[in-house]
Amino acid sequence: MNLIPQTLTKDEQVYLSLEGLFESYGYRKFKMRKFEQYSLYEEYKSFLTSEYVLTFHSPDGKLMALRPDVTLSIVKNTRADETNTDKVFYRENVYRMDRHTKEFREIPQAGVELIGQVDAIATLEIVRMAKESLSLIDEHSILCLSHMGFIEGLLTACNVTSADTRSRVLSCIASQNVHDLRDLLGEAVPSAEWMEDLSDVLSSQGSYTDTLTLARKIAVNGQMNEALNELETIGKSLADLDMADGIRLDFTMQNDLSYYNGVLMQGYVEKYPGILLTGGRYDRLLTKFHKNLSAVGFALSLGDLNSCYPNRPDDDADVLLLYSAGVSAEKVLAKAESLRREGKRVRLATAAPRQFTAQTVIDLREEGSLC
Repeated sequence: MNLIPQTLTKDEQVYLSLEGLFESYGYRKFKMRKFEQYSLYEEYKSFLTSEYVLTFHSPDGKLMALRPDVTLSIVKNTRADETNTDKVFYRENVYRMDRHTKEFREIPQAGVELIGQVDAIATLEIVRMAKESLSLIDEHSILCLSHMGFIEGLLTACNVTSADTRSRVLSCIASQNVHDLRDLLGEAVPSAEWMEDLSDVLSSQGSYTDTLTLARKIAVNGQMNEALNELETIGKSLADLDMADGIRLDFTMQNDLSYYNGVLMQGYVEKYPGILLTGGRYDRLLTKFHKNLSAVGFALSLGDLNSCYPNRPDDDADVLLLYSAGVSAEKVLAKAESLRREGKRVRLATAAPRQFTAQTVIDLREEGSLC
């Protein structure tokens, strides 16, 4: 039975459901301040989604910043070490500039981070939690996976070494611009057939298995094959758990190579117009913090859910169940309980209250009456 109040906004309902999910996996809640010293964000500015950060001076003269990112704060303060893996979840607001309005927004965010020792089971756990999180928001959801190891292996296969060329190649991959990609790579590609197969991989709209099969055709080194092996294991495991529906492979998806090194995730739900979930493995960020650890996680942006998923009708209850002294208590309570098990809000009364609305009125005062 769903005990989450339906009068809550969509993002509040979602977070309560997510909190229960994350706790069921043994993750602890991580709390933090709304601000950090600006130096943290200045040092890792390229990790942020926007270069703009809201700052202010504290009374002691330190330059502080309203938090534009949660992961950096968690990595900085994690309990993890070589013998202890830290599993945390959070609900925090971040402060970022809207790319369209150029105004700062306060964005509710929820997510999980696993820091310490990341193996195949830990990665699968995070991917599974990401899929379940999307399903809690909308049963019609898609989780797309990619792998930075596969992308790096592709760059190695084509002998792309300079930072500028890497950036341009990655841009072409992200936009599926095969024409410019062919010009950039020139004669460095393994073969003309390989280039055609790459085009098929980037434009694939097939199933997880179909896209994986296409990707195998262009895997010409150990790095690419290792990445595909990991993705294949994840796909098979999700299928065994009956969770393969809504899982896709998309190798146009990528992230900063200086931070990310493994599985990547992006999640979508039917009524939300953009990317709702982002995540992946980011061992290289830990290296920049001088921590010899691994990490994987994801975040969900909950800020626009309320406009995409309006509240239920503004009634006081779904059902008003009227009864009289002549009706047995067992019958009244059993009827109310059966309705609540359907997820309905039920109010019992002997007469209709003033200024009270309900979608349905069931009158047990006259047997079988429904109005």
